[in-house]
Amino acid sequence: MSAMKSFQQVLRNEVMTEVTEFAVFLDLELNPKQLKVFVEVTEGSIFLQLEKLNEWVLVLRGCCSYLEDGFGAIYKLMRQRGEVGPMLLYIIKPGSFDNILQVAIDNGAPASQYKPPKIIRNHKIVDLREDCAVVTECLDSFDG
Repeated sequence: MSAMKSFQQVLRNEVMTEVTEFAVFLDLELNPKQLKVFVEVTEGSIFLQLEKLNEWVLVLRGCCSYLEDGFGAIYKLMRQRGEVGPMLLYIIKPGSFDNILQVAIDNGAPASQYKPPKIIRNHKIVDLREDCAVVTECLDSFDG
């Protein structure tokens, strides 16, 4: 099972939240490198209820560990060596991936053939994603 599928299943079981879209970005300009994971959740998700958010941060951290565990042996080795820093998880507002569609259309992509990228390579798109974040969680501990 892929890392994201495991993460989605845990979110569904632990906090009854569905992931509608996701994408990742490896920031090679940072030292150490940093993996950024952007997750769009459905309307009504507990992560969008800001008044209760603090209650769910620990649950989210547990969910993050499932995601990071699914990245495999090479990722774990790079984390242990300090080549890759802590993963950042961004929970972004519903509909946020539609902004990427608009950027793509503005840059000449046909709307009917557009599919959101799972791997982001453009810093402008990363900036758009970060601006849409309602929650940013840094998984700063690594057990290996």
